[in-house]
Amino acid sequence: MEISLYQPLRVDDILSRGTCSDEQESSVDIKTLTSVGDTKNKFGPDKIALSARWDPSTFKNPLGVDTEDVPTPFLLKQIESALNVIPSDDRELWVKLGHAAKTLDEGGEDQGKRAWLEWSSKSPKFDLEDAERVWSSLTPTNTSHEQVFRTAVHFGWDAQAENNRISSTLGWDNTADGEDIINQRASKLDAQNNVSAQNAISSNLQLMTYGEGLMDAVASMPRREWQIPCLLLVGYISLIVGPGGVAKSMLQLIAAVSVATGRDLLGLGSVQRCNALVINNEDDKDELQRRIAAVLVQFEIDPVELEGKLFTISGYMQPVRFAFHFENTVSRSPMLDQIEALIKEREIGALFVDPFISMHTAPENDNNAMDQVVSICKILAGKSGIAINIAHHTRKIGGDSEAHAGDAESGRGASAIKDAARAAVTIARMGRSTAQKLGFLDEERGNYIRMDVGKMNFAAHDSKANWYKIEAVTIANGDTVGVPKPVNLDHLFLQAQDSRKKWTAESMAVAISSLFPSNADEVPWAQIKARYMSKHDVRTSVAGTNITLLPKWGEVPVRVGNYEIWIAQTAPRNGWMVHRKGILNA
Repeated sequence: MEISLYQPLRVDDILSRGTCSDEQESSVDIKTLTSVGDTKNKFGPDKIALSARWDPSTFKNPLGVDTEDVPTPFLLKQIESALNVIPSDDRELWVKLGHAAKTLDEGGEDQGKRAWLEWSSKSPKFDLEDAERVWSSLTPTNTSHEQVFRTAVHFGWDAQAENNRISSTLGWDNTADGEDIINQRASKLDAQNNVSAQNAISSNLQLMTYGEGLMDAVASMPRREWQIPCLLLVGYISLIVGPGGVAKSMLQLIAAVSVATGRDLLGLGSVQRCNALVINNEDDKDELQRRIAAVLVQFEIDPVELEGKLFTISGYMQPVRFAFHFENTVSRSPMLDQIEALIKEREIGALFVDPFISMHTAPENDNNAMDQVVSICKILAGKSGIAINIAHHTRKIGGDSEAHAGDAESGRGASAIKDAARAAVTIARMGRSTAQKLGFLDEERGNYIRMDVGKMNFAAHDSKANWYKIEAVTIANGDTVGVPKPVNLDHLFLQAQDSRKKWTAESMAVAISSLFPSNADEVPWAQIKARYMSKHDVRTSVAGTNITLLPKWGEVPVRVGNYEIWIAQTAPRNGWMVHRKGILNA
């Protein structure tokens, strides 16, 4: 296979079973290639393709045993690691690797599907319904999961290093032979089962009784700790639910800055100050810094206020997992030990995770699996005494997300996700009907989002929406970042309500009459329009509609006191003239 330095690789080339010959490889100065940035190659620098040799034994026998004897958790971790370095944006490559992954599901366990969907979800083009449809159509022939490894090598994947890391994660001795590996795994599972059995036997049921001392006992209890009303509750998990692109991540960051500074930046009420940790698996560290800087500029906060109070972790390159899913079992991620240590070391009081789908590898529609995942989060919140807020995507709900405002059930996946949260808010963009009602142009409404309480287990809540306007904020390097800021739209909603219910021909005539100059028989509408809008707090669009409510020339006029009121259009484009005539013997 001949590969030019400046010729983009084709998918077929990447997935082909052939390798570069010794002559091809030696004819290229790899040191030179590593310094060349190939912007034309959408699959990565050609240096990787030229230097990466395909050795099937590295993947067929990662621990010295036949592929079919490799423990399933190991193989799945290999697949996950390999897919992590491959971009999922190219549809042709995406489909072909789907074929390869599907060969893992011949036993009907859907392990390959889950790995492929998780990898697919990293693309901004990801559509779950489309992915499900494509997966069901895949009929793999003349391929195997080894194609995933083959492709990953072209993107710089170090198989041996990953084998060693995975072995260490699973607690296996990488120097053992195949039989020893299987025995290690069996012994480890037996030990875990024995511990579980012992715990079940030794645990005591905590039977509660009630009587005369109940009220005194309750009186001595500490009150629930809301760090942010409706959003952050110490010891529990909460959700912020919304479709992509409605500023969930920014609102989370604002909430984190809010508790780190003790300021009510979201307009939700009194804030309890504490240290905050943000784990974001969607943005790199630079983007997190841009966004936090923009929040500080928007709300005029000195960065000094965040010292020792706000911490972030980017899982953009390597997602931070809370749970792994293997063989229909959800297990606690070893990463949680590090997170717990960090929470203790930095005295974290509020933890924000974005998004939910990236913090585990379990199938989101499996209610049992999701219950286990969120249980791991609940235990972390209770054990560490922190509030945990998780950003969660909605299912595919169409263009008007406002139609689902306040609907916590709109979150995608199993119901166990929503059920585990003690509080949940939804985020939605302003819909067209609301924009028209308030007098906003269609292009304006995209800058307005609303937050509604979708679930509140422990307290009564106001059903009223909190509105935010996304404003462009310029940061120190010249970049602009959209930052939501609370905005009060109450007067517009009241005005819209008035325009719909109050304004009739009679009420309009009364309003106009009070503004009419004394001893005048007729006045141009344009002359008194501004006074009318100011006095009755209506917008231009409403005023224009209301004036036409008055009877026209030749119709029965509206009587107001000793006068009759009507309107007439003087000439095309000359506007309306308001007429008032006194009634004799009234």
